[in-house]
Amino acid sequence: MNFNLFSTNNFSLKEKYSTKDVYKITGSNISVSLGWAPHANPEEEQNEVDLDLFLLMLDNTPKLPFYDYLVFHSNLHSPDGAVEHSGDDREGKIEGDCECISIQLDKIDSNIKNLALFLTVHEDLLNLSTLAEYKNVFLRIFATDTGEEFYKETQIEHKYPKERTFQFGILHAINENKWVFVKQHLSIVGGIEKAVEFYI
Repeated sequence: MNFNLFSTNNFSLKEKYSTKDVYKITGSNISVSLGWAPHANPEEEQNEVDLDLFLLMLDNTPKLPFYDYLVFHSNLHSPDGAVEHSGDDREGKIEGDCECISIQLDKIDSNIKNLALFLTVHEDLLNLSTLAEYKNVFLRIFATDTGEEFYKETQIEHKYPKERTFQFGILHAINENKWVFVKQHLSIVGGIEKAVEFYI
C-alpha cells in the first residue's frame, strides 16, 4: 500500500511504505553518488555524456525554504555547511563514482527534514538525449567513513530509458538522530529549474 510520505508528522515505516522501499541509514556522515561510463570511442562524432546529481533540502511541508538549499554543480555547499557537492563531471568513468554529494546529517539545519535526491541529464543536453544513450548508470548511498552501502541501484538506463530528470528518493528525518532513505520515483520535465519549481 502506498501513502503520502508527508501526510503526517509521525513517520511510520509500516504504515507508509513497504520495507522494500525504505532503507535504514546508520551513522551521521553519508554520501550519495552517481556514476556512468564514458563513450567507448571518444573520437567518434556523438553527443556528450554528462549526467548531474543534485539535492533539494526541504522543510516538513515539504518546501524549499531558500534557493541556496539547492545543492548542485553550481552551488557546491549548503548554507548550514552540512552538504557538499564534489563538482561537475562531464565525461563519466569506466569504474567508480563520477559525482558525489557528502552529507553530515548531524549538522543539517533543524528546519530541514527531507533531502530530495535527483538525477538529470546536464542542462545543455536536455533536448538532445535521454538516459537510453548512457551506459552503466548507477546510484548509491553509503557511509562516508566505512563505505558501507545502504542503497544501490544499477543499470538505471535500462529501467528508465526515456527519462531526462527524475527524483529517485528522499532522505527523511524520523527524529533528530534517525534518518531513512525512501525510494520514490518522480519524473520531472525540464531539468533542475523545474525540480525546484515543484518544491516551492
